Order: sequence, then structure tokens, then C-alpha cells
Amino acid sequence: MRKRLRVVVEGWRFLNHSYAVSNRHYLQWLLNDPRLEVYHREMPYFRPEWQAVPSYVFPSHLSPALELGTPPSGFEPDWTLRFDFPHRLSPPQHGRLLVFMTSEYTRLNLENIAPGLSLEQAARDDRVHLLTCSLWSARSIAASGFPAEKIWLVPLGVEQSSFEPTEPPRKAAIRARLGIGDDEHVILNVGAGPFNKGLDLVIQAFAKLAAIKPRQRLIIKGLDAIYGNAISNIARLSDVQGAVAALIAKGQVLYIGSDLSDAQMDELYRLADTYVTPYRAEGFNIPALEAAARGLQVIATEGGSTDDFLQCFPNATGVDATPNALAQGIGFLEPDRAGLESAILAASEIRRASQSTSEQGLRFSWGAVSHQLSQRLLGYPFHG
Repeated sequence: MRKRLRVVVEGWRFLNHSYAVSNRHYLQWLLNDPRLEVYHREMPYFRPEWQAVPSYVFPSHLSPALELGTPPSGFEPDWTLRFDFPHRLSPPQHGRLLVFMTSEYTRLNLENIAPGLSLEQAARDDRVHLLTCSLWSARSIAASGFPAEKIWLVPLGVEQSSFEPTEPPRKAAIRARLGIGDDEHVILNVGAGPFNKGLDLVIQAFAKLAAIKPRQRLIIKGLDAIYGNAISNIARLSDVQGAVAALIAKGQVLYIGSDLSDAQMDELYRLADTYVTPYRAEGFNIPALEAAARGLQVIATEGGSTDDFLQCFPNATGVDATPNALAQGIGFLEPDRAGLESAILAASEIRRASQSTSEQGLRFSWGAVSHQLSQRLLGYPFHG
């Protein structure tokens, strides 16, 4: 009888950071694969002030992944997977290494590589492979000097239950608890607020919309415990503080910076009509996928990472963007502001109902994408 593939995963599980979200969901499904023997080592957080979210906050179906223990003494893995930051490229004592990495701009920031094996050295080491989640990110990593044949492209996903459309009575009930009217057009943006996320563009476009159309509401979901206040972050780079203050005073902008459970985030998506993400540079953009899966209208930058999946959802609208670059020559996309404003105005007038997901969209469930990862892992020969 063929033995199971031995896998050790090293990373974070108890944060609402994208690497931890990816890790715990991949783990959930890798554990269900009878061909794999899986263990986990929890790694130190990037910043000492980060606090773990208690395990009881997460859905019960994630418990096996959250409770998974470390490998027994003498365990020699075929694969070690790493889901932490900065990126540790030094190979383990036994087996091969697969490091999860996302690149938002057109080239990697080499400061994100931990001391030890450099990217150049890892590129020449047959044991070291990189896992990334979008074609945009894969191209960036390859442009930084890592061989394309050693880059694994496996997308991220969402829960299967996310693909259920939101019926109007359910949406109205969620809104009522937050004092949001059923006749309001609600725009949602989820993110930390740095330059690459484009929150300044969201705020500026919404301010123009709110000035000409009543009953508009913008909800900004940050994650203050990890990234600080999203509005403060973008205000350091763009003159949006005055516009935000005026909109908050009128009750048209709601900022949520606290940690929310998966169930609370589900309701946040479901109360909204439109998800707006005019990003300049993204490695994947999970919130855009979360919104699309629930049938929201999604307005997103065209030409970036979200092209991989938004083409599978009927309610997605692309915003034209022009290639641009930072002073260091690292490229990004600059969304067309007039196109963004036009798309938001059109969304506010159409107010489409939440739509069911196409069969193509279902390819982006965590179960489906984790199966891709399992298959890639099993494509290599066993040790011993």
C-alpha cells in the first residue's frame, strides 16, 4: 500500500491577515485528503503587538485545522509549506519547500525576504518552490528573477456557503440592525488603506456621488489591530481627511476598524449593494472574490489580479487603468477616475438584485482550490 505524502505547514492561523486566512482554509481541506499526512507549526507573528484571535471566534468546521498539532519527533516531511512573513526561503532539513508569496506590484520587494537564502539563491535550489495566487503575482515573481517553472499558481477561495445569493428580506433585516434604510445604495470597501489599495479613489468618487444623489452610504472595513486605521493610513498620502469627516458627520460613511467574525463579515457583504475596489496593485484581492461570490455588483480595476476570477461573475464591471511606476521603477496600475465615477453612478441607479453564481465561479471555493494544491503536491515523487 502506498504511504501518504508527508506535509508540514508552518504559518499563522489565528489572525485575520490574508496569509492566516489562506493557511487555515487550505489546512481544512488538506486534512480531508486521505493521501496526505499533515501537521502544523505556528510561527511568530510579524509584529509582536499582533494578538491572536481566540479560536472560538472561528466557524466550527475550521476546528480541525486550528487544533492541528506539531509533527512527532523524527517526522521527515516530503513537503514543508510556509504561510508567514517575511518569506523564509531556506530549505528544511528534509524534503522540498513551498513558500506562499504574493506580489502586489510588478516586481517583488526583496526586503520582504527573510535573512538566510536569498531569492537569487533560492532560484537555483531545486528544493525551493513558490506558491502564489494570481497570474499578476506570478508574473511579478518571475520578473524578479525566480524561474517561472518553479512558481505554482493556485488561486485563493471562499466558503461554499458564500455562493448563496442574499434574499431581499434577509438583506433588509441585516440593514435594520445597523440603522441602514432598505432604499439606500450601500457601497462597501474592505482593506487597510495603503496607496496600493486605492481607498483614496473610493472616497473621492463616493464624495462626488453623494453630492448629487441622496440615500448613498459608504462602509469602509479596516483592520486596525494589524494595519492601523485605514482612513488615517490613506490620509497620510492623499487629501481625503476633510471629505471623509464631512461624510461621516452626515452619516454617509461608516468606518469599522474592529475584528469581525466570519459570520459578521458575511453579513457585512450581504447588506451591501456594490463592492468597489479601484486598486493600484494587488496580489489577489480576497474581498473582491467574497463580494462577487455573494452576487454583489463589483467594480474593480481592469488588468490586474482580479481579472483571474471576476470574469466568472456576471455582476463585475472593470475600470480602465493606465500602467504607472513608483520612483524605484516598480510598476502599478492607475485606475481612470472618470471611469470609476461613471461606474459607481451607474451602479447606484441600477441597484441589481443579488445574483446566483455561475458554475465557473464555483471553481473558487476553498474546496476546489485546495484540491488543486493537493494535486500539485502529489505530482512529485515520494521520499524513501
